[in-house]
Amino acid sequence: YQRVIPWCFMITMKNPAEVSATLFNAIQSTEKDRLDYVDDYQDLYTTSETLDIELFQIPSVGLFAAMAHRANKPGSAIYRWNHGHFQLYQNISTFKAQAWKQFTVGRKMFLAVSNSVGPADGERELSVIYRWSNKRLKFVRYQTLETHSARDWEAFHINNEAFLAVANHRTGWSNNGALGLNQVFPRCLARLIHNCPRILFNGSHIMSFQAHMTFFDLFITKYLTFEDTFNGNHNIDSVVYKWNPGTKTFEVNQTISTSGAYDWEFFTVGPYHFLAVANAFDDFFFSLIVFVPDRWQGYEGFVPVHWLPTIGCSDWEFFTSAEGSYLMYSSAKTPLSKVFKLRIH
Repeated sequence: YQRVIPWCFMITMKNPAEVSATLFNAIQSTEKDRLDYVDDYQDLYTTSETLDIELFQIPSVGLFAAMAHRANKPGSAIYRWNHGHFQLYQNISTFKAQAWKQFTVGRKMFLAVSNSVGPADGERELSVIYRWSNKRLKFVRYQTLETHSARDWEAFHINNEAFLAVANHRTGWSNNGALGLNQVFPRCLARLIHNCPRILFNGSHIMSFQAHMTFFDLFITKYLTFEDTFNGNHNIDSVVYKWNPGTKTFEVNQTISTSGAYDWEFFTVGPYHFLAVANAFDDFFFSLIVFVPDRWQGYEGFVPVHWLPTIGCSDWEFFTSAEGSYLMYSSAKTPLSKVFKLRIH
């Protein structure tokens, strides 16, 4: 391919032999809601470059966006959606924050941040879990976990058990070479986070310098994506894993060519499901969007359907409000995040 300017592109899941039909069905159909265009909606100027955005709802309070800022001072920020725009709500002390993850255990709401360095040189790296206080209407420190240049969190449920996964950038265990750079899988209990047995990955793919991971459901199947950023070459494959309940392992479902991939985002427009990946190398940024037909048909593959220009894209997030549907991205190169409004017809 030829690299010309920063763009984002979307892909659709379908038999490769049916690419033209898929593009027509996903974009041109007038029978169902479809994603046509996006409009530049809000410029959100931040105190630092932003590596990750976590969007979440707090019942009776509203929609929030936790931003992982690179600079230690004043730390990272949490924004609240108010009257159709994001406004600053709370600052939290972080240390080269890489990612936020909101999750719930029972009725309690938590927010975990991955700090990639310690408070000072030589000090332990501690990622922090915060709990939402209904009394104070803000997040308060709840628990710290030692991590190793932590890059991302993912929370999910399997068989009524809640799990919180952290992707470490260095130092850790390897599962017979199948998992190159350690993943730690603590179990979320009602009071504290405890270590639990590792969840194994089945396949020969060796991951290096992972950036983020995303867990999502398609029909009755569970999937987990890993974005591989660098293994001596930025142009490497990222992997979509599929959960095998029989062997209780994640198995390689498909590899996707990426260029310094940094994040995946799963979202739905009408009856269609999409998966976006942000590539972040040589100023070439694009999103892979997956269209899933009403029923599983043919070969499971990914085909591009949309292109969007970005500036240093490090994360994509999708959300809806009373005003409409939106895509939001953060920039790892400038202290500016942007909100786009989707044109859906």
